[in-house]
Amino acid sequence: NFEGFAIESFIREYSGANVPWLNDLAVAIFCCHEGKSVLNAGCGTGDFLTKISNRDSINKAIGYTFNQDEYKICQIKSFFSDGDITICLQNTFSSVFDNKVDKIYCSYPLMFNKDREQEIEKESIIRSLSFAYKKKMSPNFFSLMNMLESMNENGVMVTVVPDGVLFNVNCMEMRKYLVDNGYIKAIITLPGGIFPGTPISSSMLIIEKVKENNKVVKMINAEEIYQQMRRYRM
Repeated sequence: NFEGFAIESFIREYSGANVPWLNDLAVAIFCCHEGKSVLNAGCGTGDFLTKISNRDSINKAIGYTFNQDEYKICQIKSFFSDGDITICLQNTFSSVFDNKVDKIYCSYPLMFNKDREQEIEKESIIRSLSFAYKKKMSPNFFSLMNMLESMNENGVMVTVVPDGVLFNVNCMEMRKYLVDNGYIKAIITLPGGIFPGTPISSSMLIIEKVKENNKVVKMINAEEIYQQMRRYRM
């Protein structure tokens, strides 16, 4: 039906995993860190996974998607890839992955809230946090926090979030949790309009799970670093 078509299109266009240059940036960041395993939470059609799995430094790549069509496409791509890729059909709020990984690219679709609230409330991540759950809290942040539990010590995570979650009142406790625990290494402000058809503003967060917690958060403004395309910026 039309609603289903609109939702599928929304997922494809608002997912960082479907923006080629964001995938390239995430790969470049991961290449600066040690670790042999990588998880892409919200893996889209698998472009990031096929790109990074061909790196000599990676011996295991895993993808999570809650979308049936994307799951099928990822399965086909993984079959023809030279890398070791496993695709799982599940949402990023589910229980943590059994075997923790070294690197995580968390690309949950920006601003996509349909049916997420009921799923979030059922998951163990809510019960493990030190603050009360509010329905208007960002699914992007909940996805990030759940993935933290799937990451090895000294691991690194890259995620793209809408700028609103960095400033609004609803996510204040979540931001405080990440800062107080020294998880945030850097915040990169991205150009507006990088997602086709929308001027939505977003930022890339670099998260580290290290013994010596980050005491300072690096702020990088990349808003003016882009090439204008017909429907989006890159």
